[in-house]
Amino acid sequence: MKKRTRLIRSAAALGLAATAVAGTASGAAAHDDDDESQRFRVTITNRSDRRAPSQVGTFTTPIGGMGAAPAFPGEAYEFSFTAAPGDRLSLATMFVQSNDWLFATRQAGIPLYPGGSPLSGDITGQIRIIDAGTEIDQPIGSGPDQAPRQAGPNTGADDPDDDVRRVRGRNVANYLTVTVTPGADGLFTVRLDNVSGVSTIANPISPGVYAVHDNTRPIYRVNTDDKAPGLESLAEDGDPSALAAYLESQLVVTTPLAPGVFAIDQTGDALFTPGTPDRGDGLEGLAEDGTAGPLGTHLAATLSGDSGVFAVPQGAAGPGPAFPGDRYVFEFEASPGDELNFATMLVQSNDWIFSPAGGGIELFDDDGDPIRGNISDDIAVYDAGTEVDQPLGWGADQAPRQAGPDTGASEGGLVEQESIDASDYVRVRIRPIG
Repeated sequence: MKKRTRLIRSAAALGLAATAVAGTASGAAAHDDDDESQRFRVTITNRSDRRAPSQVGTFTTPIGGMGAAPAFPGEAYEFSFTAAPGDRLSLATMFVQSNDWLFATRQAGIPLYPGGSPLSGDITGQIRIIDAGTEIDQPIGSGPDQAPRQAGPNTGADDPDDDVRRVRGRNVANYLTVTVTPGADGLFTVRLDNVSGVSTIANPISPGVYAVHDNTRPIYRVNTDDKAPGLESLAEDGDPSALAAYLESQLVVTTPLAPGVFAIDQTGDALFTPGTPDRGDGLEGLAEDGTAGPLGTHLAATLSGDSGVFAVPQGAAGPGPAFPGDRYVFEFEASPGDELNFATMLVQSNDWIFSPAGGGIELFDDDGDPIRGNISDDIAVYDAGTEVDQPLGWGADQAPRQAGPDTGASEGGLVEQESIDASDYVRVRIRPIG
């Protein structure tokens, strides 16, 4: 589970060790007499405030149950999550006695801090019955292509109207009640009680999915055919897995970037080698605590090409984190054959960094011309393998919340690439100058 948190706009509060070295380079003289050398400028922009879910989860086992199953009349699902002011909740579960109907929150979700206070109590009035527009409707509770009676998943005819739309004329409270209980430290618990079968047909509800997000529409847009991949499987067959997988692929945790280092050489592995342990040259301090100085000092002493530390966000008065919208800028000298490596911490992690994927970035093309433009697609997220991971944006041993540097449990692992898309967090541009 992943969580977006409010950001504290100071290096001291984040536990990051500010460094007085910013945008400096060592080894520049190595290329001063090379007629083919070129000066470059790199800009790393924090774009982690992109609208996206910050948490995704499923509820699959009724309270007291032994495994994934529908919740029948008198049964209930319950799930919990953490949220901060500004967050909203979206959820969806199948109206099982239908072809493709859902019980769902409105398209933009439900504010979790209305008026500044945590949401609490019965929110059934904010739940809708939604037709997913994927399968033609049959009479409720008797259609042969509805889940309790169909021969197999996805057996009904396509709906000629593929727009997602609200179902009118049915009272959600006759089928389902939804309550929210807030707890300490941003915790919320949601309970869905199946109350059908009294004044309505007995209607199971299926395992479902939920997302915590900002003011966006992560699951569907009403009166359009815009629906998240996997919504059809949930609406027709009560299977939330594909929808949950899609929403998880969209997760972005709002995070500062920490001061980092860059290195120019021809090996592609100046900072680390994927699949091997950290070398002990200072990467651990950078990845866990945003301390760039020691690794920068090591690079200056061992590389012949340019290297340095970037620590001052553009326009800032001194060293510190780069918050969403902020950027680091650094310059260096390079010659054909040289590659760019850099690393900056994903601060809402235990030991994750942004760095070029698969080694360094070649700075000259096949014709010997210097590269330019957006190189964000060439950047990856790496786990340094030095500290045990906790949920992004919520771990007690992550820089914004830890008691001090180097306080998390040691992992003793390998440097490994993570599957998340670095371009959701950083935009990296390079251009030749001079």
